[in-house]
Amino acid sequence: MRETLFNWLQNDISGARCLDLFAGSGSFGFEAASRGASLVTMVESNAEAARKLVQNADLLGANEVVRVVHGNVEKFLRATTTPYDIIFMDPPFSGNLADSTCRILSRGELITGSTMLYIESLATKEQLPLPPTWDIIRQKDHGTVRSTLINLKPIVHDI
Repeated sequence: MRETLFNWLQNDISGARCLDLFAGSGSFGFEAASRGASLVTMVESNAEAARKLVQNADLLGANEVVRVVHGNVEKFLRATTTPYDIIFMDPPFSGNLADSTCRILSRGELITGSTMLYIESLATKEQLPLPPTWDIIRQKDHGTVRSTLINLKPIVHDI
């Protein structure tokens, strides 16, 4: 799946500001860093996993590009003002974390106008409940997992 994703993004990674939500092992973020991303912020709530991310960034000599945040994804998103070009999201499939995280992202503070979001979710008959301004660019099922790449546009609210 990672190979498919980075084939999709091959012309967009170099120089991009990337956000890896629910980072886990950091595979998306480290791959983005190795392909020339200018900034990779990894957010992970598990303390041991976050510690390993810091160690791996050090081992790979990626400390100038990779920033690890140990904390809750939703709290991080509500507190940060840094816009990102590419956002990776591979949340645990239970708990509706993808839905709640997408609602926060739809506010638009972290979206540049050309921001792309990659989501891994369960492959089901139903589509992800996305805001109407978001467009699915590519989607592929790999067994029980669905890979979706989305072009994000902030929802404009009338005043």
